[in-house]
Amino acid sequence: MFISSRLCRVFILTALFLFMLTLSGSFNRGYATTAPITGVSVDGESVKNEETVSTNNNTVRIKVSFRSTATQIKIGVVATFTLDKADDDWKVTTTQPEVDAVISGRSAEVKYYPLKPGKNTITINGSGESKQTIKITVDYTDRPLDGAIYRILDITKTPKSDFFSKTVGLDFGKNNYLMDGRNKSKDQSVTVTLRDSIVPPKRYLLRSPVVRLESSDRYGTLADSAVLTLAFHPYTATGADSELTVFRITDHEDTNLGGKVSGNKIAVTLSGRIDGYYGVFAAVSGFRDFERLGWAYHSIYPLWVKGVMEPCNWKENPWRYPYDPSVGEDYFGLFLNRSYSRETNISRGEFAAMLVKGLRLKPVDPPYRSTFKEFDALDTDRRQLMETAVAHGVLRGNPDGTCPIMGVNGTLTRQQAAVLLARVAQLKLETDQKKVDDTLGSLFADAASIGAWAKPSVLACHQAGYISGVPAGDELHFKGGEHLTRIQGAALVHRLVVAKGYI
Repeated sequence: MFISSRLCRVFILTALFLFMLTLSGSFNRGYATTAPITGVSVDGESVKNEETVSTNNNTVRIKVSFRSTATQIKIGVVATFTLDKADDDWKVTTTQPEVDAVISGRSAEVKYYPLKPGKNTITINGSGESKQTIKITVDYTDRPLDGAIYRILDITKTPKSDFFSKTVGLDFGKNNYLMDGRNKSKDQSVTVTLRDSIVPPKRYLLRSPVVRLESSDRYGTLADSAVLTLAFHPYTATGADSELTVFRITDHEDTNLGGKVSGNKIAVTLSGRIDGYYGVFAAVSGFRDFERLGWAYHSIYPLWVKGVMEPCNWKENPWRYPYDPSVGEDYFGLFLNRSYSRETNISRGEFAAMLVKGLRLKPVDPPYRSTFKEFDALDTDRRQLMETAVAHGVLRGNPDGTCPIMGVNGTLTRQQAAVLLARVAQLKLETDQKKVDDTLGSLFADAASIGAWAKPSVLACHQAGYISGVPAGDELHFKGGEHLTRIQGAALVHRLVVAKGYI
């Protein structure tokens, strides 16, 4: 009876002790009272030893709380926090500085712990009065869901990434980096966030999830170009390549970037500032004058859809063409009036801009002083296009007394267009003038009227399939001195960009 009572008292005391430990939370998370670690959280949510959590982001924030007796904390393979007893200060070492490991008070934190798709087992070790090991599993699902985040910690170390179940791809290329003004940014990270929808540009409908790109510095720019690849919805009509494009949408403007379709994905070139929202959009309505285009429809429509050619009507008129006010916003501006009796002549500026955009020439930042004074009258976007055209040799100045001018608002003859086109397409020109004359004479009845300076370019463009003649009865005329119209200019640019594989 004595032994029984004694055992009973021991049992009761033990039960009370265990109950007090439970109340204090010592066992609530599986951490012993002398263990250095008192708690672990992932993205703000507490986790226990051997627990599994799920995320749709490729990085998570791991925070470890510890006791005052702790001397070292290790978070996975990326960060180690060690107490320097000599100066009573914590030292932080990382295998990847971009993970942003910090220590504050009695907590050690890795702000961006990198994950691979699937289950990631992360071991957390603590040292102090005793040693402790905690294992957690983070399941990264990598699904293209609203709110999903993919963070590229350093584009110089990870220049190419595919994520969100390979519906989004970014390729920054070798030796590319983010710039802060003229200098390389210290932070080379880019954050990609997925969202379901956005207000589409006029005449377009969204055909993909929306991707938001955020660089470490919202004013940062790329030193070189990059390629963004987006998958569009599987129910998008097959054969709709010419109707699909990528827009970059910011608080200030919607920029049509075009893009090359391959399968169910579209690739587009990025340059300069990349911050903004990106999505695949399909054109769902055109303009009234498209109905009168005939043969030129299949040239102009894809150029408009992909942002190479802009509408120029009474309301939207970036190139300042002289239109009858009746040519409203539902017209593309291919004819001077609604009677369709006269085609609009194209300007040197618009033709050059179409070539710059169609050939994806790398943009240049406009200098403090414009290369040509007349550029000062242009808006920011068109000024950059003209400076880019000059930098790449698309446009060259015309002599006007002692001052060179570009004449961006001036018209362009067919033979001038041939010279420009041959130059930008880098066509090989025949140097034997007699051979040029004889060949052109066999092609065009009016070959003699073509300027000698333009003949090699006209021949090269004709042989490349970019320029054809104008039928006149049984004869074919080139009409080199006539003004090039917007319709004709679109046909030339379309043939070139198709031949180069950009559309």
